[in-house]
Amino acid sequence: GLMCMGPSEDDDQMSQTQKVFSMMMSIKDEWSNNKEIAKFFSKGIKLSMGMSNDYRLAIQLGSDFLRIGS
Repeated sequence: GLMCMGPSEDDDQMSQTQKVFSMMMSIKDEWSNNKEIAKFFSKGIKLSMGMSNDYRLAIQLGSDFLRIGS
């Protein structure tokens, strides 16, 4: 699967984090639709993003898994 973290806890408006999470969701979609890549993920491509300070945004943007903690 794919995993990422937001760029900074100082991102009060979550704008940078939203950009990163949106980009990762786009990559997940692109890879899922590419048969040459998708064949390596027998259970589908999963996305892990978000931590305690941004988990709500991660859920909104399609995260399959969260890491609660910092």
